[in-house]
Amino acid sequence: MAEKTLYIKTPLLEMLYEVPAGARVRFKMEAYQPCGSFKLRGMECICRDAAAAGSRAFMTTSGGNAGLAMTYVARQLGYPA
Repeated sequence: MAEKTLYIKTPLLEMLYEVPAGARVRFKMEAYQPCGSFKLRGMECICRDAAAAGSRAFMTTSGGNAGLAMTYVARQLGYPA
């Protein structure tokens, strides 16, 4: 059985304002992720791989979206961050 991912399926929203003829503009709402950005998708993969290789704690130099994502993933997986 596959592991449940920590990120959610986010919606695509159609742009309601005028766009050039024939254009279709949509926005992927990654800000709806639990940690607020798309970085969660990559950090989940990195942390799961590191845990499988024996890592038991996680640390990042990022204080931005990547850092928030890594901390969220580590805590959800039960590791200190």
